[in-house]
Amino acid sequence: MGVDWVPARVRDGVDENVLEELLREQARIFTTAYVGEDLLTVRPDASLDEDEARKRMIRASERLQEVLEVFWDWNPPWRVYVITANWRFPPEWRDAAWSGLSPAAAREALTRWRHWYEGCLSGRYEHYLRRLRTWELARHVAGLQKELVGKAVASLDTDNRKTRRPEFRKLRHQVFELPDPPRIPLPGSVPADGEDLPSPGQDEHWEMLVAHMKRLKEIYHPFSRAGGYGMMWPEWVKEEEPERADPWLEEFFQWLQPLVEEGYALYLW
Repeated sequence: MGVDWVPARVRDGVDENVLEELLREQARIFTTAYVGEDLLTVRPDASLDEDEARKRMIRASERLQEVLEVFWDWNPPWRVYVITANWRFPPEWRDAAWSGLSPAAAREALTRWRHWYEGCLSGRYEHYLRRLRTWELARHVAGLQKELVGKAVASLDTDNRKTRRPEFRKLRHQVFELPDPPRIPLPGSVPADGEDLPSPGQDEHWEMLVAHMKRLKEIYHPFSRAGGYGMMWPEWVKEEEPERADPWLEEFFQWLQPLVEEGYALYLW
């Protein structure tokens, strides 16, 4: 599902508080109906049935279009994943980015995002980013192990040449013997400038995760080949630190800056 921020102008006479309330309502319904379990730090609104949430999402979007002039042909709108799927940003910021933004909120967000990104590049948040990287990597490792175990369980009900081979059965047994992935805590409060400190156990968490990831990877490829599943270990799920510079994010900042200066809102679509 592609989700974009589309530039929009607030129509004349619209109360800013009304706009903010509509944006909050759309975001609440959107995260329940479409994002759901992909949220990182909060859970969807349990009081909303998913089908009902989708219907209410349509109504909320229509109400927003009554107070916003949306520029659909803007070239280009921007995918919200530049923030929501960006490991550099604190999880709570990424969750909050599943939302439209009023002109004031867009201005504040750009300032905060850019300041944080520049701090990341300069090494200002080294300890927090280490904890964040550990937590983020642990999520993906757990997902890969869940996929692997699911294939192994399903193969118990499949009788063919591949599943009868002793090599495959040995590998399947090794899959079932894997310990659960390490439970890595959230990275903690977002540090202010000059307040980035190490947390107890952060190095141990990293070492424990890397050891588990290596063991999982040793089984992942052979099992996939033996079973003919074609599962590929993602290249970016690795021990090495990813590049902190992000050209796509920098392009997004360049796209958003003039919109903020001219008082545009961002409509979520």
